[in-house]
Amino acid sequence: MMKRLHATFTTIAPRLEIDRLRRLYLIALGAIAVMAIIGQIAIQYVLRNDETNSRIVNIAGRQRMLSQRICNLATQISVGEPSLQPSLIQKLQAAHVLWKQSHRGLQFGDSTLEIPPKKNSQHIQEMFADMNPTFHRMDSLVEASMRFSAETSASPSRLAMVRELLRESEMFLPKMNAIVFQYDEEFQVAVHRLQMLEAALFLLTLLTLGLEALFIFRPALRHLQTSVDTLEAQNDELASGNELLHKQQDTLEAQARELEMMNAQAQEQNVELERNRQTLQEQMLTTEKMLREVQEARRVQSEFLANLSHEFRTPLTSIMGFSEILQDDFVSPDGLPFMRQIKKNANILFVMLNDMIDLAQLEAGQLQILLAPSSIHGVIDEVCTIFHIEAQTKKMSLTWSVAPDVPSSLVFDARRARQIIFHLVSNAIKFTLQGSVDVRASYLPASSLLRIEVQDTGIGIAPQELERIFAPFVQEDGSATRKYGGLGIGLALVKRIVALKGGSIHVESELQKGSAFIVELPCQERLFPTSSVLPPMQNTLEIAAKEWEKNK
Repeated sequence: MMKRLHATFTTIAPRLEIDRLRRLYLIALGAIAVMAIIGQIAIQYVLRNDETNSRIVNIAGRQRMLSQRICNLATQISVGEPSLQPSLIQKLQAAHVLWKQSHRGLQFGDSTLEIPPKKNSQHIQEMFADMNPTFHRMDSLVEASMRFSAETSASPSRLAMVRELLRESEMFLPKMNAIVFQYDEEFQVAVHRLQMLEAALFLLTLLTLGLEALFIFRPALRHLQTSVDTLEAQNDELASGNELLHKQQDTLEAQARELEMMNAQAQEQNVELERNRQTLQEQMLTTEKMLREVQEARRVQSEFLANLSHEFRTPLTSIMGFSEILQDDFVSPDGLPFMRQIKKNANILFVMLNDMIDLAQLEAGQLQILLAPSSIHGVIDEVCTIFHIEAQTKKMSLTWSVAPDVPSSLVFDARRARQIIFHLVSNAIKFTLQGSVDVRASYLPASSLLRIEVQDTGIGIAPQELERIFAPFVQEDGSATRKYGGLGIGLALVKRIVALKGGSIHVESELQKGSAFIVELPCQERLFPTSSVLPPMQNTLEIAAKEWEKNK
């Protein structure tokens, strides 16, 4: 027992020491890495500063040459040949612009000259402040010299102006030289400081390496030697442990034979699982077949509903036509209200049948979108004019507007847009007892979207019903259906038409405060984008023929 405790202690103690050495090594390595990174940053900073400082010194030195060139050009303009004055004035203008830009850049920084702002020390700023009056006088004299015309001959006033410019230049050059020397001196001081920092980091790195060798590597070598001795002792123990392993190997062989028997049983179970998988696959194929049959039955049902709706529309159209004839020619004044009621109900039934036909075509995948240049102004005016009298009857306000930035002609399906607006306005008026209904249209040119918003002050929609109202034959609740009437397919039809056109619709509502339906439809300002290939002429003629047939 004591021997085992001693072995455990001798194993734990070196392990703790190794962990301590590992931590010291990581700390030393991190310190060296930090100092190397700081040194590299310092070197990069020195290089960037040297490049910037050299550029500043060069530009400052160039200021001296530019001031001399300005004086020479001004002198040549005042005493030179009149024929040479235009070219001299042009050169003077170029040198003057560069001279002023360099002067401003040296004081306040300039990105085009690659001079960073706030680079100057307080002393250099004071030197520039002392030199600025001379600079401004020279600037005024140079601008006056550039106003000399080629027809004006040399005059005493012009010569006096040039002499004044030369005197100011003699005051400007020593001050500019002093600034250049001050720049150079300050830059050298900054470089010397960074070099001292780099030398200090280098010495700290060497010191860290020395301490690492003394306090980490030497103890590590001692522990390595101890570990070697321990491994030799453990090798002897392993030799005796091999005999025990041989005995355990015999036991494992017996267990392996048992595993082989279990493996055979597992294979039999796999065969059974394969049979079950095949049975499940056959059931899945049967289910897929039944699903296709259901889909085909649904398609046939939709086609039947569409054909049935068409058959209903024919006699209904006759009823509407004969009602119009009877109202105009045969009905007495006492029977006019009844005839108007017949006509109104026939129109309502006609709209319902059209919606049912469109819904059936959507379900059967037969509804088509016909794009053509149209005016959204006319569509909104037409729909809102239809409902204007009904709104006045209910003593409520119906207003509509189109934003000024909406193009007068857009490429969209005017019939489907009219159908969307018709149902939204109809629902708004139906579920608004008092207040107002507002219809607004705007255009988003960045995304080529036509935005239509219908807002009312009606009964509103509960939050849990916002998605359900777009299902076919559903209104907000059963009581609303009975009270306000209708089949409940208007919003379902609107949602499907909007989705077919690649648009979106969403509703914002609050109970007893009203609702706002927002529709966004993709459209363009021209029928075929200029970047796309024009469609075949046959398709263009088909679209034009359908549009003409519809308007006829």
